[in-house]
Amino acid sequence: MPQQTLDLSTPALRCALRLAGGLALDAFGLPGAPWALPSSPLFAVEVDGRRIDGRSPGLALVDSALQEQPGGRRELLIRLRDDAAGLAIDYQLALYEGTALLESWVTLRNIGAGTRRVARIDSLALDLPPGAYELHSFTGDWGLEFEPHRAPLAAATTLE
Repeated sequence: MPQQTLDLSTPALRCALRLAGGLALDAFGLPGAPWALPSSPLFAVEVDGRRIDGRSPGLALVDSALQEQPGGRRELLIRLRDDAAGLAIDYQLALYEGTALLESWVTLRNIGAGTRRVARIDSLALDLPPGAYELHSFTGDWGLEFEPHRAPLAAATTLE
């Protein structure tokens, strides 16, 4: 049976997950300064008009594996399955020792009998605690790729 709790924290980043009944966030942010609430779904996909995330009923943990890589990189693979949706979901995180950097990605596999329509894959989905936030993002247009953009974060925002 896979480990039920996993603390991936580094000195620069607090990151702890629960792997019971799907996937849940215990802690995420700087030590002593949380960036996300435990209600965060961590990832979200929309398949055949249905949203599936780490907290969805019917999502089952299959397995998890943590690998230490050269250069202080730690990579976590969490295998999940939603039999009703006919999907296998691999959620992966990579953290780097000495930094607050986190990479995340999602891999979907159709394990059902029919065709699936994937409308959206969000590799990171966080519920933020109350507070004032500023969104830093990049815009692009022909010849002006990766222009920095800053704006107050006052409502639900999706970056595409």
